[in-house]
Amino acid sequence: MRKSIAIAIICGLAILVAADQTVFAQAGSTGGTIGETDKSLSGGENSEPQPGRREVARPQGVAINLTGKWSCNDGGTYTIRQSGTKISWEGVSGDGGSSWTHTFNGVIQNNIIGGKFFDHPPGSIRQSGELKIRIVDANRLEKLEASVPFGGSVWTRRSRP
Repeated sequence: MRKSIAIAIICGLAILVAADQTVFAQAGSTGGTIGETDKSLSGGENSEPQPGRREVARPQGVAINLTGKWSCNDGGTYTIRQSGTKISWEGVSGDGGSSWTHTFNGVIQNNIIGGKFFDHPPGSIRQSGELKIRIVDANRLEKLEASVPFGGSVWTRRSRP
């Protein structure tokens, strides 16, 4: 009997040593390839992986408050308003809106904002399209995809309301 218990304990330890790797799964995640490392939380591949950057996972429908003034690497200022999972913003170019001004309306799902923007006066550029933006944290957003050329790719919070 003692010999059987000792063998069982040794086998159990051998399994633990062989499986010395922690596995995490995201609730609700579907699809994908086993072993794929550059995946977004939605299951698709990240277009711009950020080494050393940690994703901020949130349950669907729950988001941090992004309302406030934001600067972007396109030189513009963005006034973002959030109501629940709905996001809207007014973007103005660094020259006071002479080059471009646009409105964006979208929805947050997990840590991704998806929506549409359209340029309007007083800016001289006339364009519209779809954007997908990752919420990195409460003070940083990063563009994932754009259906048309869109200058900005990183937004940083300047102030809160």
